[in-house]
Amino acid sequence: VKTGYAFVSWIEYPLKSFGREGVNLFFTLSGFLVGGLLLKQYSEAGRIDARRFIIRRIFKIWPAYYVLILFHVFAGRHPTDTFLFQNLTHLQNYLGTSISQTWSLAVEEHFYLFLPALLLLFVRFKVGANAIIGTLLGICCVVLLARCAVVSNGDLDAAFFQTQYRIDSLLFGVILAAFYWMKPELYKKFASQKWLLLSMVAGLIAWLVLATPHYALDESIGYTIQAIGFTAAIVLAVEYSGAIRDSIAYRVVAWIGVYSYGIYLWHTLALAPGDIMIRKMAALH
Repeated sequence: VKTGYAFVSWIEYPLKSFGREGVNLFFTLSGFLVGGLLLKQYSEAGRIDARRFIIRRIFKIWPAYYVLILFHVFAGRHPTDTFLFQNLTHLQNYLGTSISQTWSLAVEEHFYLFLPALLLLFVRFKVGANAIIGTLLGICCVVLLARCAVVSNGDLDAAFFQTQYRIDSLLFGVILAAFYWMKPELYKKFASQKWLLLSMVAGLIAWLVLATPHYALDESIGYTIQAIGFTAAIVLAVEYSGAIRDSIAYRVVAWIGVYSYGIYLWHTLALAPGDIMIRKMAALH
């Protein structure tokens, strides 16, 4: 709907054009933080408590998630056959769902099962840090090749939604966590290269602005480029944000981070009335 006001489009562009990339950042950050919980155990004790990890993830993710599902069941906003079975089985990124934003939660949950299983194999065979990092990089390469193949066949939806084509974004965060907890001397050496990190983030920003509209390009090599750039951004935030941590802007971002899961679950319900309000106000001058 046209409002007649150019500034509305200017405001909407950054808010509506980079949501996909926000998910990519979330994946890499989640891999670093959540994977770090297990890798810290591995580095300190030579084992992991997979059961405790999965139970903690269940209590972190499921209560708010199932409240959202129940809301949609009783609100009747979507027919139940468009989301209920898909979301209850956590296969919505394969079967489709009318609660569209929940596809990424399925990827996360599959990751929460895959990573402990992989690390339990590492524990069983007493695999060291170098082999862990090499294995994770190898998996990322395989995922990249598979994603390029499926994009070349024209299946952009599979490349975007399905776990086997997206899990590398999480694993890059896990690789960073492996360096952080298991190879701290190499992590510190990398983190000390501030200008390299800034250059990587600048490259990431250039990619986001210039390349992401080309879906085939972005969904093939782009997710890997973004994961590498977001890894550099995470290191910068961890190592160089001390001077601004008391600022209002930093506190606002931190507040959003604390409540980001709930915001993400419910944001689509806020978008529609927001759109209506903006256009009504513009129409009324």
